[in-house]
Amino acid sequence: MPHRIHPLTWILTADGRHARVWEWKSREQPLALVPDFVRRVENASKFSRDMKSDRPGRSFASAGTERSAIEPKTDPHTHEKDEFARQIASDLNEAFKEHRFRKLVVIAPPHMLGSLRQQFSPQLEQIIAGQSDKDYMNADVAALYYHAAQITTG
Repeated sequence: MPHRIHPLTWILTADGRHARVWEWKSREQPLALVPDFVRRVENASKFSRDMKSDRPGRSFASAGTERSAIEPKTDPHTHEKDEFARQIASDLNEAFKEHRFRKLVVIAPPHMLGSLRQQFSPQLEQIIAGQSDKDYMNADVAALYYHAAQITTG
Protein backbone atom coordinates (compact mmCIF):
# COMPACT_ATOMS: atom_id res chain seq x y z
CA MET A 1 0.00 0.00 0.00
CA PRO A 2 1.44 3.42 -0.86
CA HIS A 3 2.19 5.81 1.98
CA ARG A 4 -0.47 8.51 1.83
CA ILE A 5 0.27 9.98 5.22
CA HIS A 6 2.54 13.03 5.17
CA PRO A 7 5.57 13.24 7.46
CA LEU A 8 4.92 15.05 10.74
CA THR A 9 1.28 14.02 10.82
CA TRP A 10 -0.49 13.51 14.11
CA ILE A 11 -3.29 10.96 14.32
CA LEU A 12 -5.78 11.69 17.08
CA THR A 13 -7.89 8.83 18.39
CA ALA A 14 -10.48 9.84 20.94
CA ASP A 15 -13.71 8.76 22.55
CA GLY A 16 -15.67 10.34 25.37
CA ARG A 17 -13.19 9.16 28.01
CA HIS A 18 -9.73 8.89 26.44
CA ALA A 19 -7.61 10.54 23.80
CA ARG A 20 -4.27 9.59 22.30
CA VAL A 21 -2.12 11.14 19.64
CA TRP A 22 0.13 9.07 17.41
CA GLU A 23 2.88 10.64 15.36
CA TRP A 24 4.00 9.69 11.86
CA LYS A 25 7.44 11.25 11.46
CA SER A 26 8.64 9.53 8.29
CA ARG A 27 8.47 6.37 6.22
CA GLU A 28 11.49 5.01 8.04
CA GLN A 29 9.80 5.16 11.45
CA PRO A 30 6.63 3.44 12.66
CA LEU A 31 3.76 5.29 14.31
CA ALA A 32 4.77 6.42 17.76
CA LEU A 33 2.59 7.44 20.67
CA VAL A 34 3.10 11.08 21.67
CA PRO A 35 3.62 10.51 25.42
CA ASP A 36 2.68 14.00 26.57
CA PHE A 37 -0.59 13.80 24.62
CA VAL A 38 -2.41 10.95 26.33
CA ARG A 39 -5.60 12.22 27.99
CA ARG A 40 -8.22 10.68 30.25
CA VAL A 41 -11.40 12.12 31.74
CA GLU A 42 -11.15 12.12 35.53
CA ASN A 43 -14.88 11.65 36.25
CA ALA A 44 -15.54 9.20 33.41
CA SER A 45 -16.84 6.34 35.52
CA LYS A 46 -19.20 8.31 37.72
CA PHE A 47 -22.95 7.93 37.41
CA SER A 48 -24.90 10.96 36.19
CA ARG A 49 -26.66 11.12 39.54
CA ASP A 50 -23.28 11.53 41.26
CA MET A 51 -22.23 14.37 38.95
CA LYS A 52 -25.13 16.70 39.66
CA SER A 53 -26.80 18.19 42.71
CA ASP A 54 -29.12 16.12 44.89
CA ARG A 55 -32.36 17.73 43.79
CA PRO A 56 -33.32 19.57 40.63
CA GLY A 57 -33.98 23.28 40.89
CA ARG A 58 -37.53 24.53 41.37
CA SER A 59 -39.47 27.08 39.43
CA PHE A 60 -42.83 28.82 39.79
CA ALA A 61 -45.36 28.16 37.05
CA SER A 62 -46.11 31.12 34.78
CA ALA A 63 -49.68 31.20 36.09
CA GLY A 64 -50.63 30.43 39.65
CA THR A 65 -48.52 29.54 42.65
CA GLU A 66 -47.52 26.00 41.73
CA ARG A 67 -43.86 25.01 41.57
CA SER A 68 -42.23 22.36 39.44
CA ALA A 69 -38.80 20.81 39.05
CA ILE A 70 -36.43 22.10 36.39
CA GLU A 71 -34.56 19.42 34.49
CA PRO A 72 -30.97 20.19 33.46
CA LYS A 73 -30.54 21.15 29.79
CA THR A 74 -27.78 18.61 29.24
CA ASP A 75 -26.82 15.32 30.75
CA PRO A 76 -23.73 15.66 32.96
CA HIS A 77 -21.88 13.01 30.95
CA THR A 78 -22.59 14.83 27.68
CA HIS A 79 -21.34 18.06 29.23
CA GLU A 80 -18.21 16.28 30.50
CA LYS A 81 -17.50 14.84 27.03
CA ASP A 82 -17.96 18.25 25.41
CA GLU A 83 -15.53 19.81 27.91
CA PHE A 84 -13.08 16.99 27.21
CA ALA A 85 -13.32 17.75 23.47
CA ARG A 86 -12.75 21.45 24.19
CA GLN A 87 -9.59 20.64 26.16
CA ILE A 88 -8.25 18.29 23.46
CA ALA A 89 -8.85 20.92 20.77
CA SER A 90 -7.16 23.58 22.88
CA ASP A 91 -4.12 21.35 23.46
CA LEU A 92 -3.92 20.53 19.73
CA ASN A 93 -4.13 24.22 18.85
CA GLU A 94 -1.21 24.96 21.18
CA ALA A 95 0.87 22.09 19.80
CA PHE A 96 0.22 23.29 16.25
CA LYS A 97 1.32 26.82 17.17
CA GLU A 98 4.54 25.25 18.50
CA HIS A 99 5.04 23.57 15.07
CA ARG A 100 4.95 20.08 16.54
CA PHE A 101 2.98 18.71 13.56
CA ARG A 102 1.92 19.73 10.04
CA LYS A 103 -1.15 17.59 9.34
CA LEU A 104 -3.85 16.08 11.53
CA VAL A 105 -5.99 12.97 11.12
CA VAL A 106 -8.96 12.69 13.50
CA ILE A 107 -10.59 9.34 14.30
CA ALA A 108 -13.39 9.42 16.87
CA PRO A 109 -16.96 8.16 17.35
CA PRO A 110 -19.67 10.43 15.85
CA HIS A 111 -20.55 12.50 18.96
CA MET A 112 -16.92 13.07 19.90
CA LEU A 113 -15.96 13.90 16.31
CA GLY A 114 -18.75 16.48 16.17
CA SER A 115 -17.70 18.00 19.50
CA LEU A 116 -14.08 18.21 18.37
CA ARG A 117 -15.03 19.82 15.04
CA GLN A 118 -16.94 22.55 16.88
CA GLN A 119 -13.87 23.33 18.99
CA PHE A 120 -11.14 23.29 16.32
CA SER A 121 -9.63 26.64 15.39
CA PRO A 122 -9.75 27.72 11.72
CA GLN A 123 -5.99 27.05 11.48
CA LEU A 124 -6.44 23.51 12.75
CA GLU A 125 -9.35 22.87 10.38
CA GLN A 126 -7.13 23.81 7.43
CA ILE A 127 -4.55 21.12 8.20
CA ILE A 128 -6.96 18.21 8.75
CA ALA A 129 -5.87 15.56 6.26
CA GLY A 130 -8.62 13.09 7.13
CA GLN A 131 -11.37 12.30 9.60
CA SER A 132 -13.41 9.25 10.44
CA ASP A 133 -16.36 8.62 12.76
CA LYS A 134 -15.04 5.27 14.01
CA ASP A 135 -13.81 4.17 17.42
CA TYR A 136 -10.13 3.20 17.12
CA MET A 137 -9.11 3.80 20.75
CA ASN A 138 -8.32 0.14 21.31
CA ALA A 139 -7.06 -0.68 17.80
CA ASP A 140 -3.53 -1.93 17.31
CA VAL A 141 -0.99 0.33 15.64
CA ALA A 142 -1.09 -1.51 12.29
CA ALA A 143 -4.90 -1.20 12.04
CA LEU A 144 -4.74 2.44 13.08
CA TYR A 145 -2.09 3.24 10.46
CA TYR A 146 -4.00 1.37 7.73
CA HIS A 147 -7.26 3.21 8.54
CA ALA A 148 -5.52 6.58 8.72
CA ALA A 149 -3.88 5.97 5.35
CA GLN A 150 -7.26 5.07 3.84
CA ILE A 151 -8.96 8.29 4.98
CA THR A 152 -6.08 10.69 4.31
CA THR A 153 -6.88 13.03 1.43
CA GLY A 154 -3.38 14.08 0.57
